[in-house]
Amino acid sequence: MKTYLIKQVAEMAGVTVRTLHHYDQIGLLEPAYVGENGYRYYTRDELLRLQQIMFFREMDMPLKEIQHVMAGADFDRLQHMRQHRDKLAQNVDRQQTLLTVIDRSIAELNGEIKMSNEELYKGFSPEKQKAYQDELVAKHGGQMRDEVEKSNRKYDQAVQDHTGGEDGLVKERMAQLQQIEGDLILMMQAGKGPGDDEVLDLIALHHKWVGQWWDKQPDANSYAGLADMYKYTPDFVTRYERLADGFTDFLVAAIKSFAIKRL
Repeated sequence: MKTYLIKQVAEMAGVTVRTLHHYDQIGLLEPAYVGENGYRYYTRDELLRLQQIMFFREMDMPLKEIQHVMAGADFDRLQHMRQHRDKLAQNVDRQQTLLTVIDRSIAELNGEIKMSNEELYKGFSPEKQKAYQDELVAKHGGQMRDEVEKSNRKYDQAVQDHTGGEDGLVKERMAQLQQIEGDLILMMQAGKGPGDDEVLDLIALHHKWVGQWWDKQPDANSYAGLADMYKYTPDFVTRYERLADGFTDFLVAAIKSFAIKRL
């Protein structure tokens, strides 16, 4: 039977090696066997299981729920594939709407049309943000739900207070984040370590930036927990790796170092 090394599986599936290590550690996706050389080896069965895991993740299912479903004695791969197909079919109309928005945005940038304010955001869904919040609640419990609700109220108030409304507020904050992340990438590429004082000074700005969205500045545990979410959430990993190779691990390590040394 043909076997694959963990790096080969990661490349085929478009996930990180670290993600596969994590799935192994929590018992969600173990290799077929570990060789005497310490290498993990995967077979076709593990590839199919990983495909199923990725389907569930695309449906925004938390890892704990995926573990529960796939560990059940009555787990039926075909049944869940059909359910996933139904879910995808329901999203077809929304995806088509998003494509239309993109086409119209391109046309506006070319000076061909002018989109209304409502058209700018047609097709976008708040579910993604809610999913990230739910993941935090699932991990940290009811107290985190209270914090999320407080942060949402704080955000609503900030929108009301900002002269540019929600558009202006988000644009301003994302520009701040872009500057922080850009400076961190320069530090990483210059050979600085995640725990170096210069890096931690920049992480202090990131910590303050996060506090704008929360009801208060994150404490050591919650900030380190946010780093874990960055590390194990494919959307975040994809975003950070697009900015610079290796940036996910660097940012996560820097945040955790900051949480230990300065919070």
